[in-house]
Amino acid sequence: MPKWLKVVLAVFGVSLVLCLAASTGAYWWFDKNKDALKASGDGAKKEGKAFAYHADAEGCVDEGLRRLGLASGIVDQAVNNIFLEACLEAAAQPPKFCDDVPALNEYVAGATWAVERCASKGHGQDQDCGRMMQVVQKHCRRK
Repeated sequence: MPKWLKVVLAVFGVSLVLCLAASTGAYWWFDKNKDALKASGDGAKKEGKAFAYHADAEGCVDEGLRRLGLASGIVDQAVNNIFLEACLEAAAQPPKFCDDVPALNEYVAGATWAVERCASKGHGQDQDCGRMMQVVQKHCRRK
């Protein structure tokens, strides 16, 4: 067997073991924390609905951005997106709120719109903001 093939097989084998270890670790972590994650999500839904009683959809986005600044990781960002989704569903929608929002299958237009929307809110070049704007895009295109 040529030396280069042994190296390729060794790299593949190590990569496979690392992927299996990472997958097992992720499964274990989610299984251990599923109740806390569900409680966080349920709490975010309640907070979003409650916030919507004194804010419109634009206020929900502003509050989502404020909370996004406090988020420390991917789980916090997901909880924030749940808050925003619940808030948008319950809030009054200002005229033209969804007018320039592209369809979900318009990927380039959607990314451009999200970057522009984030920049207009003072969050230019913020990828977390761009991901949060996908919640707005989904909300607007469901209507």
